[in-house]
Amino acid sequence: MPYNPLVMSDWQIAEEAEKNMPQPSDWPAKLNLEKDEVIPYGKVARLDYLKIMKRLSEKPDGKYVQVTGITPTPLGAHSPGRG
Repeated sequence: MPYNPLVMSDWQIAEEAEKNMPQPSDWPAKLNLEKDEVIPYGKVARLDYLKIMKRLSEKPDGKYVQVTGITPTPLGAHSPGRG
């Protein structure tokens, strides 16, 4: 089912999206990480950045992209001056 915010509630969208989330055990292969660089915490995981940086220290620097976001609330979506 496609995510349709006009039909689905927030929890339904989150539940559908969770079905497609990779498990922490999938991360090393997808991200070219060593197995001990991923620390699983249930359905999510933490990366051991110090181990990753030490392993990659001889490689040339790459680009770092940080993605952040917020979940809009009904008040934020309908605040004055928007649309």
